[in-house]
Amino acid sequence: MLKYVQGRSSEFLLDMAYASAQHIYAHFYSGVRLFDWYTPDRNLVVRMLHRLAGYSLDTINHDIIGHLYSRYVEDEHKHESGMYYTPPEVVEYILDRLGFTGAALIEGKKLLDLACGSGTFLVSAARRVVQAYRDYYRGQIPPDKVQELVETFKSSIYGLDLNPFACYLAETNLLIQVLDLLKIAYAAGQEVHIDRFHIYNTDTLRYAQKTREILARSTSGSLTGFGGAKELPPEEQIKARLGEYEKGFAFVVGNPPYVRADQGQEGLLAYRADLKAHHPIEEVRKVLQQKWDLFVPFVALGHHLLAQGSRMGMITSSAIEAVPYARALSKHLAETAQIDEVAFFQGASLFEDAAVANTIFLLTRKDPTPTHQTLRRWFAGKPGLHSLVRAERRSQVELGERIFRQQIAPTASWRGIPLGCICYISTGMALNADEKTARGAFKKDDLIADTRDDFHPVPYAESKDLGPYALLRLRYLEYGEGLRAPAMIRRPTFPQLYERPKLMIRKIISMDDPSQGQAYLDQGSIEGFLYTHEGVFPALPWHALQGIENKSIGEVPRRKKKERLSAKFALEYLAGVINSRAASDWIRAHRRDPINLYPEDFKALPISRATPARQAPIVEKVRQLQALGLEFFQLRRRGWKLDGKVLGAAHLPAGIARLPLGRARLRWPLRPLEEDVRLNGVWADQGGLYRGSGRRTRKVVESDAPVEALEWLARQFATLDPETTWRMAEAKGVEVPSNPEEARKALEALQAEENAVREKQARFTLLREEVDHLVAELYRR
Repeated sequence: MLKYVQGRSSEFLLDMAYASAQHIYAHFYSGVRLFDWYTPDRNLVVRMLHRLAGYSLDTINHDIIGHLYSRYVEDEHKHESGMYYTPPEVVEYILDRLGFTGAALIEGKKLLDLACGSGTFLVSAARRVVQAYRDYYRGQIPPDKVQELVETFKSSIYGLDLNPFACYLAETNLLIQVLDLLKIAYAAGQEVHIDRFHIYNTDTLRYAQKTREILARSTSGSLTGFGGAKELPPEEQIKARLGEYEKGFAFVVGNPPYVRADQGQEGLLAYRADLKAHHPIEEVRKVLQQKWDLFVPFVALGHHLLAQGSRMGMITSSAIEAVPYARALSKHLAETAQIDEVAFFQGASLFEDAAVANTIFLLTRKDPTPTHQTLRRWFAGKPGLHSLVRAERRSQVELGERIFRQQIAPTASWRGIPLGCICYISTGMALNADEKTARGAFKKDDLIADTRDDFHPVPYAESKDLGPYALLRLRYLEYGEGLRAPAMIRRPTFPQLYERPKLMIRKIISMDDPSQGQAYLDQGSIEGFLYTHEGVFPALPWHALQGIENKSIGEVPRRKKKERLSAKFALEYLAGVINSRAASDWIRAHRRDPINLYPEDFKALPISRATPARQAPIVEKVRQLQALGLEFFQLRRRGWKLDGKVLGAAHLPAGIARLPLGRARLRWPLRPLEEDVRLNGVWADQGGLYRGSGRRTRKVVESDAPVEALEWLARQFATLDPETTWRMAEAKGVEVPSNPEEARKALEALQAEENAVREKQARFTLLREEVDHLVAELYRR
């Protein structure tokens, strides 16, 4: 054969391979021509082949083809379909925790992936089946057992997927896994037959009309005796748990697509509406609540297809933890299955190309018992002992659906008035161009400037610019009559939302800091009231909106009660409660999503109905915090660094004798060794100023001056433009202390000021702790 193909063209070899493949994979080469739609360009093919050339097919043990395919699929398609390549670490973790390993796999237990893609889960499962045989025969599989192994292999692995090309890749991946076995058989003269693998191109959530009719005739869930079930295509039998698959599967695994029900094109929305109204399996239909994510029906169907006592392991978006649209699903699972394990990921991104938080859970299809304890684990990265942060066991029966939550709220809820009855809470402006009237005309950043001018007249802050009681950065927004905002932006809101005292609540909360404050109290004390973007929730007391007519805040007469109520609460008191450790814990336990916050999360926060006298101590301490926060803002504007180590900006203080650098170098003396080296980033040590570290350290300025004096110079140079060199500083006449003694005095003054700032920071921390204590006392009563 080798002699026959040598010297032939690539077109001839491809035609020969295509013809040979038809004998085994006839279903891929039928008249339907499933893959005619896929026409990669020459460059894509070359890149794929170049990458594949680095792999030996008989040693591939994971879905390398799917990994490469994922690298070249357009990001937009991934987002719209919600389909992402599953990392191998996740696959191995789920299969390990399910117990899909060992000699038991020889028995041919069936594993199903409802959205198999290119076969990432299936390839790993197949490899485990082969390894089970190798272990059973102590590493030497007899050639006459290869056919038996191949049949077990085929009867154990099942996959469904909507994408025909992904199905093709899945079958190719599985074929690669048996190449080594074929080598064993052929070396001994044994003939091995391979029929198609159980990979089916189908819409997992939709059913043929005949399947629907058969399911409609069953009211008990058992379809034994109903004619026609075994005449259905295999994929229909699998999805409906009919015919050969009536007993269900031993394992169901997967990474179902994540797409919310209010996202997607019109056709997708109609598809979802049809599923919700007409899905033939009640267990699936009843969990499709609110704006459900696409993973919800997949999980429910997976549970339905499990045999009694069998196990399922899935990775989904973290919405299953607490988001309202997933509550029906989590409640259903908590009531009808034994939740064996839930794995949480603290700020870790498991997918390279998907900005989504994830949760992994494993369950057994059997009723939970009062003694069952669910294992709950937290990881700082991809799952494994190396990234395990902590673990606990909790009673599933006691917690119910809350078993899926990272933060479990106490059974006894806070007493108080929902914040939404005291404040109108909304979302800031969407500052990108309106898609209908100004599509693509500008981006958010085009509207923002660092300095105030006629085109950027209003003060502006984003979520990352806000701290508890302190503004971290101030910029200016193009906003006003004749300007692009608000006239041309996607969601302008209404101006009264910003032009009043208000709380500005950040949309993102840190998962690592249990006392992370969320609200900045904007009283207009820094160049006027702040405008903001959609990453911030402005919260205004209802009485501050008295008389304003806007459909988003409701009719004026209906707001009267809220206006009277809100006048009883000081904004400083509300800021103290929201920024307290107790409130932070409450939000974490009740929030809808582990990454993003929603206005509804804060609207539900209970506010203690404290009298003015009980509010007063909190109000006074919050005012002190605000005053300190204002001081910190002014320091940051001067160039101070206050996060972590306090570093003051080394500007020459009054009373220090000074000279231009060109003259001062003679007084010190200072001898630059590299006049064109940048001064920003030099550091002081005995003998002069240096750049770099380790072996790359080099002296750039030589001097016998005391290290304290040189330290001032290094710190003063750090305030210059990053590109400034010694030569440029001399040319500009940059002034420095006239001699080392004056530099030492300047450094002492700066260090004294830094110590004073540290004391204020300590006072700030102490005040926050005192507010925490006062708030906690309110809710204990």
